[in-house]
Amino acid sequence: MNLDLFKRISANSTSSLSVTGMAKNCGKTTVLNYLIREGAAAQLVLGITSAGRDGEKIDIVTGLPKPAIYVPQGSLVVTAAETLQQNGHEYRCERGCECDGDGGCECNGGGCGDDGGGDYADIALLLQTDFMTPLGPLVLGRVRRAGKIEIIGGNRFQTAQAAIELLQQNGASLTLVDGAANRVFLAAPALVEAVVLATGAAVHPSLDKVLDETAFALEVWKLPQTESAAVLKAVAADAAAVAAAEASAGTIAAGIASSGGPKTPVIFTEDWDSEEADVPTVLGHEGTLAARVGTHAKALVLPGALTDELLERLSAVRRRKLGGFEIVVQDPTRVLASAVGLHRFQRRGGKVSVLKPVHMAAVTLNPYSPYWPGFDAQEFLERAAERFAPLPVY
Repeated sequence: MNLDLFKRISANSTSSLSVTGMAKNCGKTTVLNYLIREGAAAQLVLGITSAGRDGEKIDIVTGLPKPAIYVPQGSLVVTAAETLQQNGHEYRCERGCECDGDGGCECNGGGCGDDGGGDYADIALLLQTDFMTPLGPLVLGRVRRAGKIEIIGGNRFQTAQAAIELLQQNGASLTLVDGAANRVFLAAPALVEAVVLATGAAVHPSLDKVLDETAFALEVWKLPQTESAAVLKAVAADAAAVAAAEASAGTIAAGIASSGGPKTPVIFTEDWDSEEADVPTVLGHEGTLAARVGTHAKALVLPGALTDELLERLSAVRRRKLGGFEIVVQDPTRVLASAVGLHRFQRRGGKVSVLKPVHMAAVTLNPYSPYWPGFDAQEFLERAAERFAPLPVY
């Protein structure tokens, strides 16, 4: 892996980064291990978590071997409790007492850790959270002996947000998130400051198809922030009001005010007045929402997903005359529309923008596939670099 990638991340003072894959077997874990290795060499305190299951010997979905995740001494991890015990090792505190399985031990000494385990990391348990996974609660641990580890994290926005905050609050200077291929929310700017996208031959046997699909993913993830002062002002006021109400009530924001978007669709009229669209949810009510938008609205701000169905409904209501009309989503991860649907909407004059853009740090390539013949590595690199420029490609 070219060292320029880590230098680029360091130069931007990035404190949190997600490595997300276009599909399984695109080299995501290899990229993560590279970043961990370089971060350790730079003497950074690393925080590591996942939104899926990573570091296991065999992929439970494909049955294929997977690379291990190696964590350095002093780094922090958030993972499911049982992943620290499933390799047949007992976990003991610094006084030698057996852990009780809940992050404590017989002598209440704290600091439970692995009593051995060959090339597995020795993890001292620091605390247990209330967030549950199929393999027990998420726990925070510190690596006392470097080695490999299996990491299972939360698969929801709020869980990932809590894990990242926990790592940062306990001293992580660079938090790395291994993002599952089907969980694009991990690229949300409300979670991480930057994203590395891993793509490769495993996406499709055709190189042209891989380039096309990756290019569209990048097109969506690089959608610009809205330039509408009216929209930005209204959303900021709404977010401030929600945050103030939650602070007053002593509750924690559930990814609404913190992500900077409204809870319900907001329509901006021809005079740029804002009004909430009275629909319980966008999904299943696309026709009703499109009718409320009508033919003269200037903008629609969505709290959730933007789909092909909504784009078509809006186009039909406005008789395909979309010039001057803008749809604003919270961030690029909310765009679920296809390339065909999005491009058709744009050709008709419609605009799609975001409240918070994603910072794409780089694209990484894996020319090999376990499913079909791979690509020539040099050709893949040259064509991807040309197609995705000016974004760095490794």
